[in-house]
Amino acid sequence: MRADPSTPGGLALLEPFDLEAWLLANRGWHTCVDTTTELPLPDGSGHLCCGEGSHGSEGFFARLDHTKTLIWVVYLQESNPFVEVAIHGRHATIRSSSDLSIQVDLTSPNFGSR
Repeated sequence: MRADPSTPGGLALLEPFDLEAWLLANRGWHTCVDTTTELPLPDGSGHLCCGEGSHGSEGFFARLDHTKTLIWVVYLQESNPFVEVAIHGRHATIRSSSDLSIQVDLTSPNFGSR
């Protein structure tokens, strides 16, 4: 994924990749993340959270299930930290400190629950 304000929701989906294989090939690449905001989903199915990475330009947002197990995560190197999550029906809007705003449909195959 990459931030793209010209696309619906502000996020362009890229080709799928094998994260485990990528990490094996890039052993030195890692970052730590800190969750700064966590919001329960109104239907009780889990939570949305957001925060920052080790470097000032990094941000992430993620969906957790009701036991707080990771379902999916979006990590962007150049977004700045994500600082706000708002849920409106089936949509969530996540905003970064640089005012990048991304909207996801929580019922879509890409951003729904398992």
